[in-house]
Amino acid sequence: MTEDWSKICRGFLYFFLLNAETVPNMTHILVIFFLSTTFMLSNEIKAEVPHKAHAPVTVEAANVSQFPVDLKERLEKEIAAKKPKSGTAKFFYLFGVENEKNSADQSHTFANFVSIDSKGIQKWHSISWLPLGYREKRELDVFKNFGEALKAEIFDEHAPAVDGENFELADTLQFAREAGLKLGVWGPLEITDEFFELGERRSKFLAPQDLKDPKKNITPSVQYKAVDKKSRRFGEAFNCMRAVSDLAGYDFKMGSGGPLFSEWGIWGFKGTQAVLDHLAKKREQWFVSNPKLAKPRTSF
Repeated sequence: MTEDWSKICRGFLYFFLLNAETVPNMTHILVIFFLSTTFMLSNEIKAEVPHKAHAPVTVEAANVSQFPVDLKERLEKEIAAKKPKSGTAKFFYLFGVENEKNSADQSHTFANFVSIDSKGIQKWHSISWLPLGYREKRELDVFKNFGEALKAEIFDEHAPAVDGENFELADTLQFAREAGLKLGVWGPLEITDEFFELGERRSKFLAPQDLKDPKKNITPSVQYKAVDKKSRRFGEAFNCMRAVSDLAGYDFKMGSGGPLFSEWGIWGFKGTQAVLDHLAKKREQWFVSNPKLAKPRTSF
């Protein structure tokens, strides 16, 4: 019982500090205390070992996804229709995938920066940041429920950073189809040269070597980490969402729509929308098209 109360007190202190600027009165603080107590005592989970979730890669699952196999080719045709009469036009696609429950281990945010010149020549630069070896293992070190995540936050027991790998759009779409995930596509949004160049540099930074050699498609200077609040500040590791959002600065916040005003559940489509909102708010000048009007396409 003493150990439980110790956990309760630490949980209360954590949420008090976390919400010091947003909680308006003592009533709300007491609600936070009650809910944090409930979550901590009702989730008997071993926080020592984060849950390793495996994407269900099966032939049956591949038939569930609602987007076509040739989606990449369709997007290329979509860009081809925007060929400029002179010069080069630049565009931005943002993608989000999730399953029916929007599970953390089945969600992903990724982006593509595309250019097309007056001759119709296209160049695509992908930011799709996942753990190294995801192509073979299809697993993420994430927590399977809020209680487990809360305990890890309080006791600082998050999964460690691992080597990361940046994937091309066709590969990422294939992963999503094989796992039977839903896809949302924001764009194409016309963007400025500045934003395009930043995206191109980030893409090359995450995959700086010869792509013909898979072992070189890794950057040793940064890693992947699903819970990256501390590591990303020092450029050590970040997750898929912040691989894109941090182009506009390191103050991206996923939101507070989860339990106890937390970021829990702000991934998949919600997380991807949060990334776009952040980019639009911080760097509206990067967009020629109005990003605030962009809505995800979920059927193709």
